[in-house]
Parts: sequence; C-alpha cells; structure tokens
Amino acid sequence: MKKNKKPHGAKHSTKYQSVKSLTLVGSLAAVAASPLAWADSTLLDDAYVQIGTSQNTNFGKKSTIAVTAGKTTRRGFLKFRLDTFDPPATPNAVTKATLKVFVSSVKNGSAGVVRVHPIDLNPNNTFNEGTITGNSAPAFAPVSIRDSATVNIQYLNKWLEFDVTDFVKNNVNNGELAFALVGDGTLNIKFDSKESKTTGHAAVLDIVYASDSGNIPPIGPTGATGATGATGPTGPAGTGSGATGPKGDTGATGPTGPIGPTGPSGSGAGATGATGPAGATGAPGATGAPGATGAPGATGAPGATGPAGATGPAGATGTAGATGPAGAPGVPGATGAPGIKRQANLNQVLYKKTKYKSCHKIFTKKCVKSSVIIR
Repeated sequence: MKKNKKPHGAKHSTKYQSVKSLTLVGSLAAVAASPLAWADSTLLDDAYVQIGTSQNTNFGKKSTIAVTAGKTTRRGFLKFRLDTFDPPATPNAVTKATLKVFVSSVKNGSAGVVRVHPIDLNPNNTFNEGTITGNSAPAFAPVSIRDSATVNIQYLNKWLEFDVTDFVKNNVNNGELAFALVGDGTLNIKFDSKESKTTGHAAVLDIVYASDSGNIPPIGPTGATGATGATGPTGPAGTGSGATGPKGDTGATGPTGPIGPTGPSGSGAGATGATGPAGATGAPGATGAPGATGAPGATGAPGATGPAGATGPAGATGTAGATGPAGAPGVPGATGAPGIKRQANLNQVLYKKTKYKSCHKIFTKKCVKSSVIIR
C-alpha cells in the first residue's frame, strides 16, 4: 500500500495558514501576537469494513472509504502518525486539531449523520489497512467526538471537517492516533482514500501548535519582502470547474456606524396605511349614577277580558215567603162515561190520617187505606 511520506530527517515543518484557519485564532493580530506552528501528521492506514455480511473481507486496496447505515453497515477507519518532540509537547501546546475527509460519492435519496469515534490504540487494539476486516476491526469509544455532520447529496465533492482538538490534546505524545467513521439513518456515502487516483483527496489531520508553549521551536522573524517579480505569461484556460471549497466561518460583526443625517421630508401626504387589527376589548368602566325618574307614560289600552272565575259556593237558603191567596176555582171537568158495575170486597185498613191528603167519602172521621179487590 502507498504511504504518505514526510521529508527525510524532518521532525516538523510549517504550512501556510488558510483564510478559514485564521478564524480559529480570532484575527491576524492574534496570529502576530501568538505565533503558531503547523505539524505534519501522516496518514498511515485508511480502509473500511463491512458488518453482517463479508465480515472476513478486506477492503484496504479500495480507492474509497465507504460509510453506510441501514441494511448494510460499513465503517471507515483512519490512522495517523504524529510528529514527536523532545522534550514531549504538553496538551496546552495544541490549539486546534481538525480531521478532514472528502465526500466523493453520495447515493441518491440517502441521508444521515457521520460521527467520529476515537480509538484507543494499544498492541491489542490496532489495525493495518491491508488486513483489517469486520471481524478484526479494533474497538472504538462508544461515545463519539462531540462534532458530527449531517450529510446528503448536497455535500457531494465537498470536504467534511470535524473538530478533534480535545482528543488530540490528550494523546499528542502517543505517536499514532486513530478514528472510526460511523453513519446512521439511511446514509450511503464514500470518502476518498489515499489510493484514489481521480482526485487524490485523502483524509487529513491538521494540528495547530502554539510555538510559544516552551516545547515547540519558535518561528523565526519574518524576512524582508522581496522585490515583485515580472508577471509570467497567462496560462491556458482550464476546462470544467473545480469543486467548491468549504464555506468559511462567519466573520465578527463590525461596529455600528454613525447615524446618518435626516433626509428631506416627502411632499404631500402618503397613502393611508391598511387598518391595523382591532385591539383587545378594554375592561368595563365603572357604573354611572342612576338617572332621574322619567314622566309617567300614557295609560295603555284595556287588556282583553280574562276567563270567568270558578263558580262560588251556593248561598244560604232564604226565609220562606208568605202563602199567596188561593187561586180562583177551576172550570169543572167533563162528566166521564158511566162505569161498569163490579162486585167488590173492600177491605179497609185504618191508617194514620196524616199520611194521606184524601180519604174515601164514606169515612168522615178517619182516613183508611183501602184496597179494592175486583172479582
């Protein structure tokens, strides 16, 4: 496998600081006041393994590092060699450490989060890209480094950057550092490996040291600016467009400028604005004093006659009036037809005189109840 090699005999070297790197230390003035040094970290091994199926297969010769989640799980592994210092560097010597990987492929419709997990390297927990498999992969910390990235198709051909400063601070003198790249969701992406011949965007571990920490050789004074050389001929126009670089950090907000003079007043009244929404109903006011009694109104028309009331109880019977005079005798009635003679046996029975108003003419002193038996 190919290895990224350092210049022979060099323990550390410096790199030009990018515009994005300047934002990490605050400003150009801060750089001048506290010089920085960049140390090379060499990518020793990069590969991926597959979990579930093909766990005994090695993918170390691939030109990409696959990271997938879901039905098939693939995880990436990176190992770097750090510069060493004599005497050893202290954790405070590291001011910034950034892990960078280049996204060369994103499956359509896939999306998820890429997390970086540190690996505690030791003789019993290490790997080599030429032999690593799903069964032999080293254990990594269950808790990822706090920095992570949500990836979808929009990140194609772009760098992902992860802040790994704390991990590097605590392991700056270990000589080698390693990381595992783990995805979730429906993530299905690939990063360039150092075997890629298309773009050559292998993973990078950038470490910024404070040169005044006491253990890092200081940067010498800036030399005088040389004379400007002659302008060279214009090169041929390139074909196609390069990949879009990463977005720089937002700069600090500048101070508020002074208030400008008041502009001239407009001529004529402006158009009436739209009516604003009705305000909330206010609280009811206090009840006012009662008003004076008004004059009586006119008498209304008589109402309809109500229904008759129930009949009252009968009054007491009045005193009987005096007996009126006897009426005039009536006209005698016509003489009846002669009757048929019958023999009768008259049984007479004495009875109280008061029970009958008429009596047989043959009795004068007593009234009797008679019964006539017709034979």
